[in-house]
Amino acid sequence: MANTPEYEFARVRARVIQESSPSDLQNLRAAIRSQLPNASALRLPALHYGLAFVEQRLGRYPAAEQELAESRRLYGNIPGASSGSPMLDVMAIELARQQGRVPEAMSQATASMKASRCRTRWRSPMRIRCSVPASTTRQ
Repeated sequence: MANTPEYEFARVRARVIQESSPSDLQNLRAAIRSQLPNASALRLPALHYGLAFVEQRLGRYPAAEQELAESRRLYGNIPGASSGSPMLDVMAIELARQQGRVPEAMSQATASMKASRCRTRWRSPMRIRCSVPASTTRQ
């Protein structure tokens, strides 16, 4: 299987899910942090995503949001990859919902669904382009 950002996100998420106790999650957080200095550009967004997921599971939502923001920033810097990862979008939605920001979560979910449909259409053999609201087009 080709190594892609989404594959790396899934790998790190699976690793975090394996830990159940707070102390195990804290140990995993330290292990992930130790990998940051030597991580490739492809792996770095996934490591920050993993840190965000650890913080989320520990109930440290501001720290989770900070790590998620860093993951999104780095993911946008990968050549050939857009900044719209479904896994990153879902985590943002979960974090907003868990903190009682339901309207924000709903808004993000709607935007993510629209983006997902655009990605699906763009990959179709017909190459149908999605419409972009006038407020987001470049002048």
